[in-house]
Amino acid sequence: MDRDDWVHLLSFAPQFANKCDKWDEFDGNDWWYLISMQPKIADKCDWNKLDTGNWFHLLISSPQFADKCDRLGDFTEDAIKYLLNKQ
Repeated sequence: MDRDDWVHLLSFAPQFANKCDKWDEFDGNDWWYLISMQPKIADKCDWNKLDTGNWFHLLISSPQFADKCDRLGDFTEDAIKYLLNKQ
């Protein structure tokens, strides 16, 4: 299976995480999508791969990961207001 196959599978069936051999290939888009769908996979995440846009999308659906975000200072004032209003 390639990286995209794993992202799709794990987003619906996280019980296969122990079989995945593509963790290092996941990019920021893969990670924000996966974690928003399956927060229990967060322990596998390379948080450094998420850019400001990835973090914005992740924090909309999964604000519990805000303590992992090192890009809050990169958000515009409007983005921060939006995130706060969503919560």
